[in-house]
Amino acid sequence: EWHVARAVLLDRQGHFQRAQRAWGRVIALTPDVHKKQQATLSRARILDKLEAYETALDVLEQAQHQGLFAQTSTSEAQLDAFYRLRAEVAQKAGQMETAIESWERLMALAPSLETRFKLATLWFLQGDAEKAFQLLQALQSTPLPKDVDQADTWYSTLGNIAFKAGHLRAAYEAYQKALSIQD
Repeated sequence: EWHVARAVLLDRQGHFQRAQRAWGRVIALTPDVHKKQQATLSRARILDKLEAYETALDVLEQAQHQGLFAQTSTSEAQLDAFYRLRAEVAQKAGQMETAIESWERLMALAPSLETRFKLATLWFLQGDAEKAFQLLQALQSTPLPKDVDQADTWYSTLGNIAFKAGHLRAAYEAYQKALSIQD
């Protein structure tokens, strides 16, 4: 227990290098699977803050290979946190295939507008505008968030993707929606 308390304290005090090592000790010493999961996510988040993306991804990959985040024994919230963090860190590390695979797993677990948008954006960045467009077609009939800036960004991105995929009418409609939000 004191290892967890020490790691939390170091993290809160901003001693991130020491905190990530302390979380590593928690992972190594605790037999409790739930605590190992929390420690793994905490350590990877700290490494992400430190911009040590490859190391953060290694921590997450090692946990996955050990079965620490097996779907049968892990809550949906923990799986969501794991795959979301893995996707974000993989993207920052330039490992787009791992990022896409993580967002796809999130889509299978609990599809959301945000997950759909992030996955489509990655496919677009990887050069598959048509696949991105097909995924974002759901935005046309789905209520968007009340946040005007976010909705504007989503419609603008949909317009860009539709244009690149050759769906000029859909691009025009998306741009029109983005403009109407700005007014």
